[in-house]
Amino acid sequence: MFRKRLVDGIQLLMPHVVRFIPDWTWLREVGNSTPVKLTVLIPLVGYLIIFNEALNDYWNLAKEYVGAPTGALSIKLPLIYVGLCVLAVGSVVYSLRCPDIVKRYPSSAAFVGGDGPSIGEYASGIIEEEIRQSSHLDELGRIRKRFESRLPMRDIDEEFAEQRRRINNAVLHLYFDVLDTSRPLARLFVSAAFLVGFSLLLIPSLQVFSRVVAILFGIKG
Repeated sequence: MFRKRLVDGIQLLMPHVVRFIPDWTWLREVGNSTPVKLTVLIPLVGYLIIFNEALNDYWNLAKEYVGAPTGALSIKLPLIYVGLCVLAVGSVVYSLRCPDIVKRYPSSAAFVGGDGPSIGEYASGIIEEEIRQSSHLDELGRIRKRFESRLPMRDIDEEFAEQRRRINNAVLHLYFDVLDTSRPLARLFVSAAFLVGFSLLLIPSLQVFSRVVAILFGIKG
């Protein structure tokens, strides 16, 4: 009984929780960026750079700006390494789970203008089937009802073709929204990975920045 209530409670809360998870279009600017893509190399070769003993002399030269003894440096380096690794994990999940269309297009308008003219009847059928299996089924019905009611009574080629084009474009806009809000758990994981990763990198960055500012303005800490 308790398990059933717990499952029912989660099912009731999920639609409200999902609304606060960033869509793929919010994540694509970070996920598509070259620096974040390159972080996938960090778990493999990062330790060769960050923890290389041959670079100890370089770290010692940076003490004046870091403003900390070697022990503090040894804490900041793992923070940077872990932050980059977390970003790498988020980048991999983004690459695997973000729909290709959203990776390529920043908005539904760009998608419709780019791929729209080349999408034929067969592909349109597949797209509509995907929409029917999503939570946007009712919206698809409203689009069909709204536009098809305006189709000309007689088979006037130009008017009919124009109205069909509007219907197809509206469906493609809806399809982009379906993809943009798909896979909420993956979006949540990627969002958390990007947030944690950048936060870990921000800590030593702020410390170095504050130290440099203090040196420039002669502030004694």
